[in-house]
Amino acid sequence: MRVLVIGGTGFIGYHIVRELLARGDEVSLLTRNPARARDVFGEDVHYRAGDLAHCHDAGFAELFEGIDALIYAAGADERQTPVGEPYAFFYQENVTTCTHILELARQAGVRHALVLGSIFSHFSETRADLQLHHHPYIRSRVEQKSQALALADPTFTVNIIEIPFVFGHTPGHPTLWKNLVHYIRVAAPMVAPEGGANVISVQTLARAVVNALQYIDSSRAIAVGDCNMTWVEMMTALSKIVNKKPKKITMLQSSILADLTRMGAFFQELAGFQSGLDHHKISGLITFEAFFDTSQVKKELHYQGGDLEQAFIDTVKACPDNPLVNNLQKYIDWISDQAHNTARTLNKINRKK
Repeated sequence: MRVLVIGGTGFIGYHIVRELLARGDEVSLLTRNPARARDVFGEDVHYRAGDLAHCHDAGFAELFEGIDALIYAAGADERQTPVGEPYAFFYQENVTTCTHILELARQAGVRHALVLGSIFSHFSETRADLQLHHHPYIRSRVEQKSQALALADPTFTVNIIEIPFVFGHTPGHPTLWKNLVHYIRVAAPMVAPEGGANVISVQTLARAVVNALQYIDSSRAIAVGDCNMTWVEMMTALSKIVNKKPKKITMLQSSILADLTRMGAFFQELAGFQSGLDHHKISGLITFEAFFDTSQVKKELHYQGGDLEQAFIDTVKACPDNPLVNNLQKYIDWISDQAHNTARTLNKINRKK
């Protein structure tokens, strides 16, 4: 199969390209910098120079000639700071550009398109009580799914792959979980909120995405995942790797988290900072259990998962020790030891009395 990947040098796209190559597919990569991409994949990939910012230019549609399937792994996620009004920014990045690319692919005779979306578009439908449309980023993903599926026809299959939290590492990319790993290194005890999420390794996700090209022949959204984990379970698993043994975790009550996030929203507004997530309502997003049953999708897409422990190890390895963090950790440990010693001394004095 001749597959064009857009976003193939990204965190997830890299593993998708590797999976396609391992299966013997002919892979083309749309890239702004073919020379840099060639350093990543060598001569195993065909490089098509182009910039999504110019996808409306004449001649862009020629990139799809001779292509059987398109995998769209581009767009803006919730970590990006929007330029201008948040929803307008995410709509342009995740809806306008994506749907235009799909239309060009359909006109060029591409038979199948996969769009990497977000699991939150799934929960926006199944958990209306959460009012996820208040978050500009999530709202854009919901609209992306709606408009992309509307382009499907009997000769053009469109699938939205709704992706949960992804662990692992991609060469040349900083880990998405750097802040969490550093927090686990330093915090004593750690604090975790209620709730949790479905998680998957980046390798298993790439396998599921590529399998969708082979096994899915109807246009629809597909929620892909592996394992449901509470935040406590997730942080404990990472702590075993980071600290050799898990640290104590203190639960943060939902009411306290809500107060903290509202305070954060106030200071963000004061500073003029904008985000893809509404921090007035983010506590509800964090504390609900974003769980779903993956047994059926695993059968349908012929993947197993079960490799999260290695994905956690790869995530931690991609976030090496930082001398500043290590020194801070030693200082915190010293303060903790002094506090414990003082408490023991006071207890002995009290017992003698």
